[in-house]
Amino acid sequence: MADKERISFRDYHTGEYIDLQTDANSLIEHLLPIYPMHKSSSYATVGYNINNATPFLFGGVLMRPGYIFITKPNCNLSDENCLSDPTGVFQELVGKNRLSVEGIVRATLDPDLHLSKTGDESISDLVDREDPFIPLLSNTIQKASGFPDEVTSVKVTEPGIYGQTRTYIDGMPDIYSSYDTEFTVRNIRGMAAQELIYYLTKYYKNVKMGYMMPHLKNMLSKTEEYTVRIYRLVMSADWKKVEYMYYSGGSKVMNLPTGKIFNYNNELLYSEEFNDLELRFKNDGAKYLRPTPMNCRVFNEHLAIANVGMRKLIREGDGSMMRKLRPVEYKLFRLGTYPLINPATRELEWYVYNNFYESQKIKPNGE
Repeated sequence: MADKERISFRDYHTGEYIDLQTDANSLIEHLLPIYPMHKSSSYATVGYNINNATPFLFGGVLMRPGYIFITKPNCNLSDENCLSDPTGVFQELVGKNRLSVEGIVRATLDPDLHLSKTGDESISDLVDREDPFIPLLSNTIQKASGFPDEVTSVKVTEPGIYGQTRTYIDGMPDIYSSYDTEFTVRNIRGMAAQELIYYLTKYYKNVKMGYMMPHLKNMLSKTEEYTVRIYRLVMSADWKKVEYMYYSGGSKVMNLPTGKIFNYNNELLYSEEFNDLELRFKNDGAKYLRPTPMNCRVFNEHLAIANVGMRKLIREGDGSMMRKLRPVEYKLFRLGTYPLINPATRELEWYVYNNFYESQKIKPNGE
């Protein structure tokens, strides 16, 4: 009798009749087609959870915090411009050692100058002249607030004789307004991050007061050379693919968090006020994007502008100068690596120059 009460279902994939257990998971697993997505999405799409069975509950989204990339500004820190500063602040950047914090600051804030100085005239050996982003900040950001939500504006009609109203769309969800984002940056030994922000905010004032002059190309193009762009990449659970990306239209750091370092507590052997920097950026506009091929190219174009080898790879499809790193090689390389979002697969790939890759290879003894 028990066997006769078993329920048979027709599998619409094979056309065969099959007997299933009454377990909800077994039923759902057998009836669902195989989709290239997480099973939770399949469960929620093909039908209703009519018996409210708990095995039907959906799993949450698993994504990694990902990466934050901040582009370099394009300040004018030539010798003449720095020496013309009447406050003497920027004069401290001239003639410093290539391994100094001052060299890091100057090479980061003025990439054009850093690119033009090679050999014995090099400004810094610690800043990659062909990297359009600032690893110093990307590597030390501990926390960051998100961007504002995209909200569609809606208008309501005037009430009718019965008080009835209706709504209609009266705007776009795109973000063109200004907003603030906050970052917590670890102030590592040497305080390079603090010095970088210090000189960037002082540069605002000196340009405003006419003490220092912007680059001529920025003056002609009316470019705010101290503006940066912030990219936020949210990664898949395996750290391979970019799931979502956000970037600001333009951002300016607004505060110099030096006030709290003068807090005094005699009970502490070492002050902890130096450990973290609370930075606030003022941003103009934002784009919330799925990593479509076109949107990936927006990010990749920064590499194409700053890097000769990546330019040939991105614009011409010629990767003869570059080497794509395998995941097992990531730990072997730090300086000289460049990120690229593959438009076809959405994978975040890392590249180095071929000659640099060969120089870093571990060779067997005797070779």
